[in-house]
Amino acid sequence: MGDVARQRLEIYQSAGEELQRLANETGEHASLTVEEHGKAVIIATEEGDEAIPVNIYNGIVMKMHTAAPGKAIFAHLGEDRVSEIVETHGLVERTENTITDRDDLRAELAEIRERKYALDDEERLMGMRSVAAPVIDRGGRVRGSLAIYGPTNRIDDELFREDIPDLLMRSANIVEVLMNYD
Repeated sequence: MGDVARQRLEIYQSAGEELQRLANETGEHASLTVEEHGKAVIIATEEGDEAIPVNIYNGIVMKMHTAAPGKAIFAHLGEDRVSEIVETHGLVERTENTITDRDDLRAELAEIRERKYALDDEERLMGMRSVAAPVIDRGGRVRGSLAIYGPTNRIDDELFREDIPDLLMRSANIVEVLMNYD
């Protein structure tokens, strides 16, 4: 039943080719994530040729503040919704790099909105980085995020802060167009 519900999601229907392209171009894991009940849920994944076998799969549920896909969505929710999620789920520490302070989270979300993508530098898993871009519908509502995950030894600072964000923002724009105008 979950698979049937997932396939009905407009964002899921629009993102398949872009996820595959991202995985192929980077060689890493690519994912599509949505917010459900205040948590980030991966609803689609693709593996590139170089992807390492880590815990990234359809159906995985994460705290919104612990990884780039959740933070990309979190940054585009209203302040009341962000406060509600933090009150309900807290700011649990996954690694020593996880944001656990509300003011730090608020500043991070503002920065994400400004630069148009989110970063996770070993905040959820030590040795892993992720980058994510939000997918926004024509009404200005965040519908999900596209992300790339890879090991820190392969995702150097240039890839992390420039190349991968550019790829993700391009793909997010394509998904937005397909989703909004199909």
